[in-house]
Amino acid sequence: MSLSAGPDVCFNAVADQIGSDAKVSEITSMFSAGPDVDSSASEPAGTMTVCTAYYQNPDDPRKLLSISYVPALGEFTDPADVEVSVSGDAADFNLEDYLVPLSEVKAGALSAVFDANEAQLADKYSAYAWTGVQLADPGTFNDEFALRIAYEGRLKSNDVKDDGYAMVALDGTTVTDNNLFD
Repeated sequence: MSLSAGPDVCFNAVADQIGSDAKVSEITSMFSAGPDVDSSASEPAGTMTVCTAYYQNPDDPRKLLSISYVPALGEFTDPADVEVSVSGDAADFNLEDYLVPLSEVKAGALSAVFDANEAQLADKYSAYAWTGVQLADPGTFNDEFALRIAYEGRLKSNDVKDDGYAMVALDGTTVTDNNLFD
């Protein structure tokens, strides 16, 4: 799987595995920056290196399961139990507050955000690549679910590797925190 299939390639694979109506707490997809950006990269730019999901256990809605895509096998691992840990009073924790139906996550729409930043990235970097798309749950850094997109690039000015990210609403188009060029 590759980013060339769209920023939602992992999200679509997860939906195929667990169903689009499943409630998820986190999905993480990471992509190789490629050797032009990262000298230690062994995969071409855009190759998916990580695709993991945490989702509500359909047999016990108080619990989470996880799956991970294994690129070498071309399939997901069997679901594994996730031990939920909380800060604060554990008795007040409600898993439902940290779940969203996968069908509400519009990661495919992130293509427009990628495209809108291409010229600025090309001006700043001699080589760059999008390296991550993550569904981040509410917590310390954000009050509600958001999509976090990330890139790495080689600065034109000195060839030093640099990175950036942005937070985007679940609609995949509304940028809520843009740190792409800070």
